[in-house]
Amino acid sequence: MSEGEALHPQEQLYRLLAGKWVTAAISAAAEIGLADVLAQGSQSLTQLASALECDAEALLRLLRVLGGEGLVQLD
Repeated sequence: MSEGEALHPQEQLYRLLAGKWVTAAISAAAEIGLADVLAQGSQSLTQLASALECDAEALLRLLRVLGGEGLVQLD
């Protein structure tokens, strides 16, 4: 998109909502202490979920959002 080009209303709404979702994901990661556990080294999803005492499927969804933003690396 070139400078000065207006976004379609749908695209503008999507960008606003996506920003809110990313902010919520970062907040959730901070609340459960994800960075502290990741600082200990690479771990499997099961190990992370156990260390964080959270549901593995919910954690995977969180990690996918964070990974999509380049905040974590999923292997």
